[in-house]
Amino acid sequence: MLWSGYLLRKGTSRKLFGLGLLVAGVFEFLVGVSYIPFYLGASTAGAVGAAYDLHVASSFAAFILAIILMIFTYRFTRGPFRYFSLALGLVALAAFGISLGGFSGFGNYLGLGVGGIERVLIYSFEAWGIGFGAYLLGGFGLD
Repeated sequence: MLWSGYLLRKGTSRKLFGLGLLVAGVFEFLVGVSYIPFYLGASTAGAVGAAYDLHVASSFAAFILAIILMIFTYRFTRGPFRYFSLALGLVALAAFGISLGGFSGFGNYLGLGVGGIERVLIYSFEAWGIGFGAYLLGGFGLD
């Protein structure tokens, strides 16, 4: 994701979109980094708490940015991918809203639990990324 954002920023007129993709890659990298203390056997409250805080902050930022990128892509793509991108963005937005509602005390995750709702959002973003890569490889371009 980092490399894709860098290349899109350098090679296209969609500089802000490329920057958004690059920053989303940074946040996803930080989510992965947040697991390192657990793999190294950290068990102190400070290490676990810091890793948890990094994970929550990074994933929250990545989720918001992913939703924005998926929906924003509607503006400059063509054909069926345009609607695919919008649909995936709306699914991710709904999953994000459900997860926020669950954290605020409503507690209804549609039977999927917190992790299941999070996966709906992440899988939407991953499907969008695969589709967007295929769209670009198909020769349609960004403009």
